Amino acid sequence: MMPTLSSTWGVVGCGRSGLAAARWLAAGGSSIVLTDDDSGRLGAAVAHLADGVTTCSPDADSASRAGQWVVSPGVPPSHPLVRRIMEQGHAWSDLDLLSAAGTVSRLVAVTGTNGKSTVTQLIADIYKANGQAVAAGGNLGTPIAELLSENFDIAVIEASSFQLFYARQFEPDVSVLTSLAPDHLDWHPDYDHYADAKRKMFPGRSVSVVPEGLLEIIGCRRGDDVLTVGISAQADLQINNGRIHVRAKGLDQSVAVPHGFEPAHQSLNLALALGVAVADGIALETAISAAASFKPLPFRFQLAGIVAGAAFVNDSKATNLDAMATAVESATGPVRLLVGGKKKGLDWTSVLSGISQKVVSAYAYGETAADIRNAWTPAVDIQTFEGLEDAFLAASADAVAGDIVLLAPGTSSFDQYTSYAERGRHFDQLVKQLVREKTS
Repeated sequence: MMPTLSSTWGVVGCGRSGLAAARWLAAGGSSIVLTDDDSGRLGAAVAHLADGVTTCSPDADSASRAGQWVVSPGVPPSHPLVRRIMEQGHAWSDLDLLSAAGTVSRLVAVTGTNGKSTVTQLIADIYKANGQAVAAGGNLGTPIAELLSENFDIAVIEASSFQLFYARQFEPDVSVLTSLAPDHLDWHPDYDHYADAKRKMFPGRSVSVVPEGLLEIIGCRRGDDVLTVGISAQADLQINNGRIHVRAKGLDQSVAVPHGFEPAHQSLNLALALGVAVADGIALETAISAAASFKPLPFRFQLAGIVAGAAFVNDSKATNLDAMATAVESATGPVRLLVGGKKKGLDWTSVLSGISQKVVSAYAYGETAADIRNAWTPAVDIQTFEGLEDAFLAASADAVAGDIVLLAPGTSSFDQYTSYAERGRHFDQLVKQLVREKTS
């Protein structure tokens, strides 16, 4: 079923998600008005869409060109056109298209500051292991509107704060919160604005799976429609000594945490995914079997190589301070930390006490290098560099056996890279080059 509020739809932003939304709406018979701040990208986008798509300038006066607008996640609410669209009550998220289509029998949504992609993919793998037709996407990779052309019964969606901010009728059957910490403060004006976007999924008509420490923050209460995850005996899924004890939905059962999920943050990710399985009546044995064969997503605390006894670890996906601190905590030796990237309004002093004992030296680079140096001096030995490669060369020259050279940038990559993945691939290439030099 197509949304029918307007025969003319506008789309703000010509990235992959915006183009997918435009294609889907056009295929349903809607007229499409497309806009983007980059005129070159706008022209290229139109060339890839069906006839009948028109364009407009990205200024506030263009709001009248369409009855409803899908706003791409990367476009902030401060944008003049978006501000006008929101004043008129005509802004939609691509998440809304999934709910409006009405083609999914079971909709699971995962949001949070860290762990979203891992939990989303793990939940999808559990459904697959249970023999169900499932698709995963959203902020994870495949845009929402692209998913709508696939054949599946269950959708597992990673929902970003950007998408949720614009959402107006997104109604998951199961909502999962992984964590909540300050992030994306270059897009959101403050932490409350960011957290409010996450809260839009809770509470609702759905079952909620939530870390027990975040219940009050998002307005949930313990009860039949909420499954809590944590280390206390009151948690519905209790993490304790390498096991997860489930006391919910008629179960009183303990399962061992599989290899790869031993770190505290990974055990939490696993317990959240198991909470969805419990909510949907999937046997814990099936869910644990899926977890045991789970392939970690790339650039998430992965060993890239060992050189002269020093381990080089790639956590390029650590794009906020909470993720960076978790990576440092997970390291099993002295850390030489590669940190930095795009400025996005983060308070670098907030993590200092938690990392200073493990970080023997920090190598800051990119837009935030000076900010990090000013925030961490003199508690942490720190050097600044223009780019990741120079920082890497300095860290590798200083590293000795037993050290962990850790790429955990603490912020996004967009000052020098197109994505955290490109940054992660660059790090891997630098490690491979170093291995060749040391073994030749």
